[in-house]
Amino acid sequence: MNFNYLDNITRCAKDALEKPQDFGYWGNESMFITWGFCGIDKNRDSKILDQSNFEVITRSLMREFPNDFDIERYNHWAVGWVERLTVKVLKSPGEITEENITEAFKKAMWWKDELNDYPCAAEDHYEDLRYENELEFIQELPKEFTEKIDLDATDWADRILWELRNVCEIDIDADIYPKDSYIYQAIFDLNIIKKDEDDSYNSWNKFCEENGYEDLIMTTEKMLQRNPNQLTLFGGKEWMNN
Repeated sequence: MNFNYLDNITRCAKDALEKPQDFGYWGNESMFITWGFCGIDKNRDSKILDQSNFEVITRSLMREFPNDFDIERYNHWAVGWVERLTVKVLKSPGEITEENITEAFKKAMWWKDELNDYPCAAEDHYEDLRYENELEFIQELPKEFTEKIDLDATDWADRILWELRNVCEIDIDADIYPKDSYIYQAIFDLNIIKKDEDDSYNSWNKFCEENGYEDLIMTTEKMLQRNPNQLTLFGGKEWMNN
């Protein structure tokens, strides 16, 4: 059975007000007296889902209770830094009773219950953030890749990402980074290879040889014969290959 935060609100409040061991703090004077942590945070190494949840939940809570929440950033020996949502837990210093617990803290605990039931705070936000981060990964491929790509090809990065996601079934956010061979294959299959420089041309000829294709000219000619218009369906939209 899942732990229900709202049924254990006084216990949660007590935990929120307890200062962690070996934690140096020189911020809000009310911290660990009436203010505390609510278990909503992100760090340098957070996955996209955790980043999305943090952004969605903090924005919602701070809009509803603008005076009862704050975001603080701390250095951390393992993950570089941590951003944590702090909350006014008690209405006034003293006894931890349900009557003395703020509605803001109760709402934060409601969010914890929501994530217990389903781990994503907002699907649309998560998918948008995931796409942006994965696209950035493609756009920032090292020179060994980009010098072999026709960077003038329409939406080359979007198309490579689609190919990796849907053909290679790579989930970049899960730290299953594409093997170099998958990236090269995606570029080749999309026919967005750079053919106008000797180094690139020779590299792609070597790629053809290693993968059992005919040389570059013969292979691209056959690709064009199979599909003279070089149209590829991408996200419900047709993209013209160069």
